[in-house]
Amino acid sequence: MTQPVTLLVAQQTESRVRLAGQLRERGLQVVEASSDDEACGLAEVGHVDVVVAVHLPGEDGGRHLARRLQSIAGGESLPVIVVGGCDTSDPDGQAMPAALVADSCEVDELVAVLTRAATRVRPERVTG
Repeated sequence: MTQPVTLLVAQQTESRVRLAGQLRERGLQVVEASSDDEACGLAEVGHVDVVVAVHLPGEDGGRHLARRLQSIAGGESLPVIVVGGCDTSDPDGQAMPAALVADSCEVDELVAVLTRAATRVRPERVTG
């Protein structure tokens, strides 16, 4: 089975580069973005199977990025995996991340989650 093309979104360069390297070591194609704007631009022009967003304190659990991706052509069903996010409810029930993964999750567990999400298997939570 071909590994999914993963769009990795993280503002912190060090975290993004480290995680991207770990994902590449496991055979994934990784495209990197440092912001929601950059991620949406890349998702709009290139083939992406799944988005991994490294959560930042004060964010909305990945809903903002998921909502923005849903508004672009081809992004309506793009799964967003949030690393380190909290389980926040969405008042209208829309734009929820496909999965929430704890910061303490092993990279191999993350790869398994994003592979399942990219093949549209049910959303899940990994608590590490």
